[in-house]
Amino acid sequence: MKKGRCRIHTEDKSISFREGETMVILSDVRHRFEAGTEGTVLMQLEFLPEIFSNFKPDILAGKGTDKRTADFLTGPHRVLRITDNARIVLVIQNIINELKQKELFYDYQVVLHYAELLLLLYRHIDRTLLPTETNETLKDAIHFMRQNYHQALTMKEVAQNAHISERYLRKLFASKLGTTPIDYLNRIRINKAMELLQDRGLSIKETCFACGFHSPHYFSRVFKQQTGVTPAKWGAGSE
Repeated sequence: MKKGRCRIHTEDKSISFREGETMVILSDVRHRFEAGTEGTVLMQLEFLPEIFSNFKPDILAGKGTDKRTADFLTGPHRVLRITDNARIVLVIQNIINELKQKELFYDYQVVLHYAELLLLLYRHIDRTLLPTETNETLKDAIHFMRQNYHQALTMKEVAQNAHISERYLRKLFASKLGTTPIDYLNRIRINKAMELLQDRGLSIKETCFACGFHSPHYFSRVFKQQTGVTPAKWGAGSE
């Protein structure tokens, strides 16, 4: 979801999505979109599992010894919402760019990107989605981060807002999400930075401070770590 909001209506439920979130809808799910009042802009991809036929790893076919994630994808939760995952957004953008530009051997590159996308989805679901759905304290902490990412936010403030100690905050993020609170906050900030660089044409320095980072150098380092490219390259690639 690049801009705006929308709702997806299936046969048994209705799910809302907003700017910055990614949705995964399995092929057998009958659904319809309802755009928000201010309009909706989506990046949309469709693909068949057969594109992975030339890959050997069993995980791509859902045949690994640990089938928790594969089973989840074919179970009752067949419409997924993913928030603040800059790497997934970047891979989707890379696929779209390859399909538009059609450079030499682009079709092979697209398949490679699709494989990366599927693995990132498996990883995200296994580490993030399932525990987040069931922990209200974690939801409160993440919501506070999303509302205040642009400020000089401290983990003490996040913990106080969630009515827990900093120590328990770190333990909660480690056990449920496999990361630290500050790393998760940086994911939120980088996801917003990707949007600002792409859609508003802000400079790297302007984007840095607009997203709550205190140093352009630190911002660039975190951006590269999370997306695999520099802010300058990401901004240039969206022109």
